[in-house]
Amino acid sequence: MQLTGIALEGLRQAEAKLDSVARRTATPSPEDSVQLSRNAVELIEAKNAYAANLKLITSAEQVEDHILDILG
Repeated sequence: MQLTGIALEGLRQAEAKLDSVARRTATPSPEDSVQLSRNAVELIEAKNAYAANLKLITSAEQVEDHILDILG
């Protein structure tokens, strides 16, 4: 189903964002407090994107199961 593919791409993007933020967090900078605050926000965004895409996969599977039951 196309929804699963979309959700998997969303998971990949969330993972890439998480990796990017982790690298930035591990590298100290002169504006550490600003950088850390921005990184914290981006980590929350990545977590929420990951959770939303997992929910989309679960919902798509439930819809497929329901359709199969109807056709069944």
